Amino acid sequence: MRQADFDNAFVQAPLEKSVYVNLPPMFSDDSGLDPKTLCLRLNKSLYGMVDSPRIWWLHVKKGIEKAGFRPSENDPGIYFGNGMVLILYVDDLLAFGPDAEAIEKVITKLKADGYDLTMEESTKEAFAFLGIDLEFLDDGKIKFTQHGLIKKILEATGMTECKPVTTPATLNPLGTDAKGSPFSEDWHYASIIGMLMYLAGNAHPEVQFAVHQCARFTHCPRNSHAVAVKRICQYLQGVLQQKQGLTYTKGKGYQLDCFVDADFAGLWNFEDDQDPVCVRSRTGYVMTLNGCPVHFVSKLQTEIALSTLEAEYIALSQAMRDLVPMRRLLHELVANMDPSAQEGSAFLKSTIWEDNNGAISTAKSPKMTPRTRHIAVKYHYTRSHIAKDDDETGIFLEKIDTKVQKADILTKGLNEETFQRLCRLLCGW
Repeated sequence: MRQADFDNAFVQAPLEKSVYVNLPPMFSDDSGLDPKTLCLRLNKSLYGMVDSPRIWWLHVKKGIEKAGFRPSENDPGIYFGNGMVLILYVDDLLAFGPDAEAIEKVITKLKADGYDLTMEESTKEAFAFLGIDLEFLDDGKIKFTQHGLIKKILEATGMTECKPVTTPATLNPLGTDAKGSPFSEDWHYASIIGMLMYLAGNAHPEVQFAVHQCARFTHCPRNSHAVAVKRICQYLQGVLQQKQGLTYTKGKGYQLDCFVDADFAGLWNFEDDQDPVCVRSRTGYVMTLNGCPVHFVSKLQTEIALSTLEAEYIALSQAMRDLVPMRRLLHELVANMDPSAQEGSAFLKSTIWEDNNGAISTAKSPKMTPRTRHIAVKYHYTRSHIAKDDDETGIFLEKIDTKVQKADILTKGLNEETFQRLCRLLCGW
């Protein structure tokens, strides 16, 4: 595994149409003409142009395909070829190959075709990509950390010396607090939320709920929202001190499962009771590959559920819409990197773990009842993908005990004992 960075990526891409710019200040030539009457024609794209990202993508895609790779049918940022996988994120390239020599040949080919890129230094013990540090432990585990980003957040909020806490959110959900005191901190609320969301979306899924309930108020934060952000910072202080991170354990096979949960009308009595938002339920789900989390979501539902059953059923549908394309991508990855694994039927199976019996029954039963017939048709999308006795879709819906429901940590604030138990199940620490 090696990483490369395209230097000044956007200005490497040639333009196919004429683009002109004004002369820079203090620029002149020997013609004696007024500089205001002159302009420059660009040969390459520039940062700031509306279509620069697309021009760069088409340019680098052409070069990668010329090197013997083809783009994934499910993710245009992934390329297969030569027994290797390339992952491209704007100007950052991650290469997986049988050995370092094979990767070097690809990099050499790209350079020969005029691409300016640099191989990043890495070791067998440590690696970094997109601000995420990967540490390869002796027992075969891999730890994902973002301690650099955590330090940046703590410094920006003035919380570098704060006392750590064991949970990122209180038991009570965060409301609009329209009549509360205004935001008075000297840090920029939206900026901090942006950094926290990147953290929650990568190495720290356990703070997803806490971060996303704060993110709802980016447009008009109050003092209570600043207090909630500071509590997250206190939790991250403890993470930093204990050097914790998302820990992956090596496993066999390609079992892609999904844990789904919902919190019914969790904002009731914490929002304006005349505001429909106060009765929206929250969806939380996490997808795991051999027990390791690879995708996790916490968000309010767009429709208002009328019961716990309905909130859970809506959450099932939302999770299924992510699970189906994720399975397609997994199939494609395995077909290209480990085709022999597809020989077993177990490879094709995924289990959705749900802790609500009513939602499971509704998803498996084709009949309508007075309690469920009003549910929007799109939420019955789940039924079309659940395996039946005479049909092998590969997706099964099973009951799980609430005590080991990993997605519960994504739907509401939890007490210390419950949070730490689920954090161990989800994050591996």
